[in-house]
Amino acid sequence: MTEKKYYKKLCPLPYTDFVPGLLKKTLLNLPNKAKILEIGCGEGAFLFAVASFLKKENKTAQLVGVDIAKDKIAQAKKYFPYKADFYLSDAAFPHSIYKRKYDLIISYHVIEHIKNLEGLFQNIKRASSKTTILFATSILKSPHAVWIYRRNGEFVLDPTHYVEYKNKNDYFNVFKKNGFEIIEHSITPFSLPITMLGEKIIFMLKLVNEKKIRDLQTKNRAYQSIQKIRIPIPGYKMIHITAKKYAKIS
Repeated sequence: MTEKKYYKKLCPLPYTDFVPGLLKKTLLNLPNKAKILEIGCGEGAFLFAVASFLKKENKTAQLVGVDIAKDKIAQAKKYFPYKADFYLSDAAFPHSIYKRKYDLIISYHVIEHIKNLEGLFQNIKRASSKTTILFATSILKSPHAVWIYRRNGEFVLDPTHYVEYKNKNDYFNVFKKNGFEIIEHSITPFSLPITMLGEKIIFMLKLVNEKKIRDLQTKNRAYQSIQKIRIPIPGYKMIHITAKKYAKIS
């Protein structure tokens, strides 16, 4: 499948055409044919963005993705247009892919979904050499954040989130206590396609099924044009970090 067909098949996933600046910088510093692992890759949408960026820069990489969702891994294996290996596994469970060493490990909007952070970081450390870079993105939530979901009396961006970090230091501390030092960080606005709000409300109210929404997203050109418009979500930002394992003290 070509890149164009893959994009149309998965459109409008928000991540197929977006690579944060901090990750671009990291990718440009990688050696050619670098080994890249994405934990929580889903259908491969963000890995697609990474691979597309590398292609534009005339660089190649050995791509590996892992996700807990069987249907998403099946889609990635069927439709992903670049050479890559995809595996089905929980991010916090042991797997043979973590016995390899990678130049870059990506966790993009995944950590907030993981309850067993100790298991997750054990896997990341096992797959990291002293030069491996970890790139991890999550959500920062202000006291004034507003969205359509609520849990425990407050708004949440996603009801499957175990945590939404209140400030950057809370996020940094997760990595520090699990054996990683922060190299750099950046904070950027968080936005979603304008159509996504309506889709979520309609789906929550069970007015139409998911297939009908997906058909609109992938087959209706007018709808596809509208969904390119993005709106910021009040009170939410993205935080991106690069980190590496603390060196062992002999």
